[in-house]
Amino acid sequence: MRIPVALSLSVLLVLLVLPGRSWANMEQKEATRLKDQSLKKNRLDLYDLRSAAHGGDPWAENEYGIFLLQSGQVESKAFSWVHKAAQHGLSAAQNNVGAFYARGLVVRKDFTRAAKWFRLAAINGNANAQYSLGMLYLRGWGVPVDPGRAAKWFQKGSLQGQASSQYQLGLLYRKGKGVQKDWARSVQWFREAARQDFSPAEQALAVAYTRGVGVPKDPAIARKWFQKASRQAGRPSQFEVQWAFE
Repeated sequence: MRIPVALSLSVLLVLLVLPGRSWANMEQKEATRLKDQSLKKNRLDLYDLRSAAHGGDPWAENEYGIFLLQSGQVESKAFSWVHKAAQHGLSAAQNNVGAFYARGLVVRKDFTRAAKWFRLAAINGNANAQYSLGMLYLRGWGVPVDPGRAAKWFQKGSLQGQASSQYQLGLLYRKGKGVQKDWARSVQWFREAARQDFSPAEQALAVAYTRGVGVPKDPAIARKWFQKASRQAGRPSQFEVQWAFE
């Protein structure tokens, strides 16, 4: 049997001295040792993260808050840490506070407050917040309905590669809502989102090729995009709003 690369020199010496010890036994012990080291490192990393958060580091405050949320610990503390980071100007945390309010997670659902925090993050260049703010303007949640402003924020998110924004911008160009109707631009943005495996955009692109709108009619290409979309289990609905945490 080949000696595992991960075995230390000290372990190899033990193997030479104790030939009766089985290789499988030693491999198991080495695997356990490495696992214990990994757990210890994770605990140290968490300790460092918590210490940095208590020290006022905005990035650490946000990361620690999201860790508490995802680990199922006290969610009110999770929100408190993320909110601290948002107040310190971290755009990811500002987006996250907006997502807390938009979801009604830990705090009461409040789209007006969500819009406030999404706007701060969006102005600071956060792509997820730019998408979220666009959705608020599109739906009239916490802000007046304004497809033109929605298009503006989707455009900003799209230029940063945010797939949901690219898809929504494609829909606006297809419908002529908030922007001048333009099938070619619609297909362009659907294609950008589809390249990121965003299934609603793949479906929209397939429809465009089926009907020949914005692109030449091509059943073969349409079939390819329909197949790609159908292979993605648990894909988001075109009507589903993604309030993303970072």
